[in-house]
Amino acid sequence: MRNARYAWLLFVLALAAIAVPIAEGTSSAKDPRVPALARKVAVLQGNVAALKDDVATLQKSLSAVKKQADTLATKAGCLGVQGAVQRGDGVREGYVYTTNGGSDTQLGTAIDTPDQGETPDFLLAVVDPQCAAGSTRALYRPGIAP
Repeated sequence: MRNARYAWLLFVLALAAIAVPIAEGTSSAKDPRVPALARKVAVLQGNVAALKDDVATLQKSLSAVKKQADTLATKAGCLGVQGAVQRGDGVREGYVYTTNGGSDTQLGTAIDTPDQGETPDFLLAVVDPQCAAGSTRALYRPGIAP
């Protein structure tokens, strides 16, 4: 019976020797490198949060740039090119021009579209009227109806 008591006592001591360190924490939790690693992890988490904010800001900026690019692409379809020639020299030939009903006239030049096969003297920018809807009045002089 004495041997049984010694066996039980030895078992209880072994159990206490195992349970006490577990209750106090593992030896790796007492490692002096753990607090330094915890600080580094906290810094990294802060950096990740800042990067997420930067990414969100960049995504908003990219969205605005895409919108502007789409607008420019749409407006680019509104522009064209037209060849033109100048008719007359305003001295020996040209168009008769008057501002007072014919009392005073003068000879002037004019810009015209080239005839078929004629080489243009220069190019003019052309805007599709549908792209300038609502703003055509600005192209006319006051008092003259479009």
